[in-house]
Amino acid sequence: MKNLQFAKVIPTDSDINDLYTLLKKRKHSISHAEMPEYNQHAEFVSNHPYQKWWIVRKENELMGSVYITNENAVGINLSCDNTDFFKDIISWVTSENTPLPPIPSVRPSFFYINVAPTNNSLINAIDQMNGEVTQVSYKI
Repeated sequence: MKNLQFAKVIPTDSDINDLYTLLKKRKHSISHAEMPEYNQHAEFVSNHPYQKWWIVRKENELMGSVYITNENAVGINLSCDNTDFFKDIISWVTSENTPLPPIPSVRPSFFYINVAPTNNSLINAIDQMNGEVTQVSYKI
């Protein structure tokens, strides 16, 4: 997997700083329109709502983060647009983790990824891995 390392997020100063660095570099955003203040970010990381969350490194270089929500959504944020890295991360997530059982109208039986329409590298990775479009979402 191109020497990618996955470290579970622990709300230490180091992880909070690394995740803030990644957040500042983010090119494609779905969840926020404005950059949060550092203390807001630290509080979020300390109380994160994710089922699982990892920091991704390649040869000790900070590359991004990936998380799984309680709804089986996978979020991938990389500091670079690299289709192969996205594919490696998706492969790792799906091989090392099992979706939570489905709950009708709440959680599907499979992992899914929400993708910013500008994130062509992630879209290409999912297409190359034969991902299936299940929904298109719009902000209104």
